[in-house]
Amino acid sequence: MKHFTYEEMELMSIYDPGTREGLIANLEEMRGFLEPDEDELRELTDSALEKLDSCAYGMILRAKGIVDGGDTWYEFDMVPGEHEIRACGPDVTGKLCVIGSDLKEHEIAALFHV
Repeated sequence: MKHFTYEEMELMSIYDPGTREGLIANLEEMRGFLEPDEDELRELTDSALEKLDSCAYGMILRAKGIVDGGDTWYEFDMVPGEHEIRACGPDVTGKLCVIGSDLKEHEIAALFHV
């Protein structure tokens, strides 16, 4: 996951209604009003929208766990921009911990089949 730049954070603070979905809608609407010569603002908006779209499961700050991969169990650790996945011995049950904000719990559960 890419981090937001200072300029992207400033832009998002102007159009943020309090939800990720509302922010995306507001930025897309604003983008539609840009003049052809406003390339820099268009690129900034596109970059922010791309990063917001990559937050499909919410703003994940850290995730770790042990999951059943069928024939093999896997242990994983993830922070923005870095992840590690390794095979491990079987566990009685899978374990999963996700820390962040605006987490899409049902989507995360479906992703890990729990």
